[in-house]
Amino acid sequence: MPDSLSDLLHRGERIAERAPVYEGKVAQGASGLGDAVTVTIRGFDEGRLRWPVDGWMPRGDTFPKRGDKALVTLSDRGRLWLLVWMPTSAGHAGEKETPIRRLTQAEYNALTPPDPDTLYVIVG
Repeated sequence: MPDSLSDLLHRGERIAERAPVYEGKVAQGASGLGDAVTVTIRGFDEGRLRWPVDGWMPRGDTFPKRGDKALVTLSDRGRLWLLVWMPTSAGHAGEKETPIRRLTQAEYNALTPPDPDTLYVIVG
């Protein structure tokens, strides 16, 4: 099991031989721009360790929260970046929770009109 990100880079493998993007889960979320974010990544260590993220961007006033699914990548300089995250729910503390609905593209196209208070995720 690796103890650091540099252990993953120095296993004698070329970066091109590994998947450049990993699925993970936000372990420690953020409530502001200066907050640290950590993720767990099953592809690194079966999700046992929390890995600090070197970079992430808010989406408006939305920040990654604990439990959100995440896609992370390891840069050529050994930095872990949180590319995107998918909320387990779209609500925030103290706000009304937004329902999340998963639809195919055809199902979404058939909605007339889509509910503006629902977050739609297009699948398969």
